Amino acid sequence: MSLSYSNKESRVSQTVSTSHPLVSIAIVSYNQERFIAEAIQGAIAQDYRPIEIVIADDCSTDNTPNIIREFSTKYPDLIVALLGSENLGVTGNSNRALSACKGKYINMLGGDDILLPKKISSQVDWMEQDANRVFCGHACEIFYDEEAIPPKVAYPFFTFGKGPKQIFMNGPPYLALSVLFRKSALPPYGFDKNILIASDFMLWIDLAGGGGLWGCVNGVHARYRKHSGGLSHISRQENLLIDTEQVIKIASARYKLYGYQNISIMNLCTIPKLVFFFKKRMLFRFASEFTSSLLKNPIVFTSCCLRILARRRKSRRNKF
Repeated sequence: MSLSYSNKESRVSQTVSTSHPLVSIAIVSYNQERFIAEAIQGAIAQDYRPIEIVIADDCSTDNTPNIIREFSTKYPDLIVALLGSENLGVTGNSNRALSACKGKYINMLGGDDILLPKKISSQVDWMEQDANRVFCGHACEIFYDEEAIPPKVAYPFFTFGKGPKQIFMNGPPYLALSVLFRKSALPPYGFDKNILIASDFMLWIDLAGGGGLWGCVNGVHARYRKHSGGLSHISRQENLLIDTEQVIKIASARYKLYGYQNISIMNLCTIPKLVFFFKKRMLFRFASEFTSSLLKNPIVFTSCCLRILARRRKSRRNKF
């Protein structure tokens, strides 16, 4: 799929000024008929204008496309509906959405996520203060739609940074739906097509790859919906870890980060895998992986465990 990140004037009939640049809110969806209306309404309810809402549906087989059509008919000046005839997967569908975005800044979310009203305005204010700022995040509320589990707030692990190294070693500093990024900082390919699941992680590294600044704004400005587990959930988590290893391999070569590769693999693959096995009561696999990791590289393993614990304690205190 060929991407074209044009800077032409938006199709949206809204006043664009220097102080209020156009923002594209891109929603990617697949079989989310229960949630897509709420996701679209959250985008429409933003207190910031001008915006465009690009909705890319990945050939859903449920009622999701019809709901998108209804909103597109009702809000023709706001909504651009991309109803695919071919299933492209997460990364491909995200690039389909990106190719239609005309805004100076872009925010991407899933069809089951919810934006709160002041999100875009807060982040545009921050981004406009410095042309070297490439993306901006914030805290999010995590909630379970199908389980009696109380919501919790996920605070950023890191508040500010520069360049890709810190992201490469420690993972995305913010939840993906929270991030507003500068369109001009995008790589020409958008989301890397070689990464099937963790493509947002690769994108944050690419956005910061030229030494750009990134940071966050105060407040909770979005709600991230988590679904219950099961075998499919376990399989997806394991595939995500495999995909993360691929990101590390590509990014270390692309940005010459070889010296930090072992730390990155330990932080983002080995230790999360151990945590996942322990939470799922897969105790034999936990014991086997734990012993292997400890014996293979005891110093890096121990130091990374301590760093992760310290980082989590810090994030709990950073309640901006």
